Amino acid sequence: MEAEYQQVDFVTESKNTGNHGGKRNNAGRKLKYNEQTTAIRLPISIVERIKKHGFDAPANPNDINLQAELEKYKAANLKVVAQCDKYHQRSIDLDTQVREFKRQSDKLRAEITRLKHLEQDCQVIKADGNQCDREAKVKVNLSGIAINVCLQHQNQLKTEASTPRLITS
Repeated sequence: MEAEYQQVDFVTESKNTGNHGGKRNNAGRKLKYNEQTTAIRLPISIVERIKKHGFDAPANPNDINLQAELEKYKAANLKVVAQCDKYHQRSIDLDTQVREFKRQSDKLRAEITRLKHLEQDCQVIKADGNQCDREAKVKVNLSGIAINVCLQHQNQLKTEASTPRLITS
């Protein structure tokens, strides 16, 4: 004979129909960490070390001296980093100065080019009081002074009555 088994869901069904026993909602110990926890077994020596030094406790008690030495290296490292930052800032300042010198150099080159251009322009003063702005093609000795003149002013100076004082080079 086969026995018939009845499956019972103990969460929803209970043999107890009275007010005593069974599962109650929100009954039992509350969670401390809002997540599941697990228990682990540790030797007492490690537990004591964790209580004394925290979870960063060295595995070997001799490592405590290494921790102190590590702190010294950290302090020295901070000094080196500060020195490197100081040198980096100095290099940035020098780079800025170099760029400024290059800008000044470019300005001076432009001024030199402008002045050379003035030297190569016709140096004759026109009747309206302004300097001729044509390119000089010829050097003329006028009263012992060599000046650059354009071809038009060279022809004008040749046709004037003071031609003997003009010397074309």
